[in-house]
Amino acid sequence: MARTASLIRKPEEVLIDTLKKAITDGVLKELVNEVKAPCKMQARRANGEYRTATVTGGEEFMFSGARMHKTGTKIIFEFKPVDPSGDFDQYELDDTKIFAAFPETESLVVRALGFDDIDTDDNCVPFAAIKGTFLRQVEELEEARALEEEKAEKAEAAGHYDEHPLYGVWG
Repeated sequence: MARTASLIRKPEEVLIDTLKKAITDGVLKELVNEVKAPCKMQARRANGEYRTATVTGGEEFMFSGARMHKTGTKIIFEFKPVDPSGDFDQYELDDTKIFAAFPETESLVVRALGFDDIDTDDNCVPFAAIKGTFLRQVEELEEARALEEEKAEKAEAAGHYDEHPLYGVWG
């Protein structure tokens, strides 16, 4: 069982990987997000220094990444400005504030996590409701995947010498 536990990825890690894939290859890749109302975002300067910046409505951003907050409870979404005009090269919002600033992105993020069958135009599902469900499903899938990998390794190890020409001759 200890071997199986080492094969299991953390659900949060899978969540971040799924979001990163949606940003680089999926539905969030070319999405231009327009801020609907003034809000405060964490902003990073080119020298790596962070500040809180007030962003006015109408500014446009594109997703550039996602990561877990150091506490492990929030997701930090990273954005690049479409038309950089200040001294900040990246902006960040956590998953509790992003959908207030960019309401049209919530449905796309939910769909990027594989819930497009329940998130429809008539029935928008909030990300907060899906996040826990996604993490539980991933935990179950990762346990099953790790068990299957362990069984496959054992089967391969059991038959490793079967085709050796001297198998069974020595004894």
